[in-house]
Parts: sequence; C-alpha cells; structure tokens
Amino acid sequence: MLSGLCVTTLLNTEYAEVFQGDHGEDFMERRKLSEEEVNTALESLDSWKFDEDKIERKFKFENFGEALAFVNKVGAIAEAADHHPDIKLGWGYAKVETTTHDRDGVTDHDIALAKSIDELG
Repeated sequence: MLSGLCVTTLLNTEYAEVFQGDHGEDFMERRKLSEEEVNTALESLDSWKFDEDKIERKFKFENFGEALAFVNKVGAIAEAADHHPDIKLGWGYAKVETTTHDRDGVTDHDIALAKSIDELG
C-alpha cells in the first residue's frame, strides 16, 4: 500500500506535465475565456457547470472516507498545477469550484484542472 506522501508525489509528477512544459515553464495563456469559450470547453467535461465566473461540479461517494480520499487527490493535482480550487467536503460528496482569481473568471487553467480531476474517476 502506498503512503499518502507517495501518492501525492506520483500525482504531482503526473499532473504537473498537464500545466507545465519540459522545463517547468507555464505554457498556458491564463486568458479569461468568454462565456461561449467556457461552454464549448465544458462539452468535453463530465457534469461541470459554468456559474458566472467559475466552473463547478459535485461528486458523489458512498461515504465520508471516499469523499475525503478524493479531495486529497484533488489537492495533490492542485498543488502540482499551482492552481487551487475551492472544495466543499461533506458526508458522501465533494463540490469543486475553480476560477482564476487574478483574471476574474475561467481560464484555460481551470479547464485543464477540471479535466485532470475528471480523470480521477
């Protein structure tokens, strides 16, 4: 069984590649997307919704432990990406909201983060 630190290290390595080039440089624009661009991007995501200046999705689980484990994996992805969503955790669910605060809306970083989170299952 892998420890939490090992899982975090594996996730950080895997998902850092989504957001950074070979030398750690940020290759995404971080440009605020229009409502039309966000809605088009959401067509390729599973159950994410656009709400004003953020995208959000509620994930359901069988119990609190599964929801907590999921949130910890999301945290590892967020750290690797240096892009941190707001997460609400409760019994059997986790709600993830992401926006790019310094752009006052949704950017390519939010879409990439949502895709990475969807890959968790």
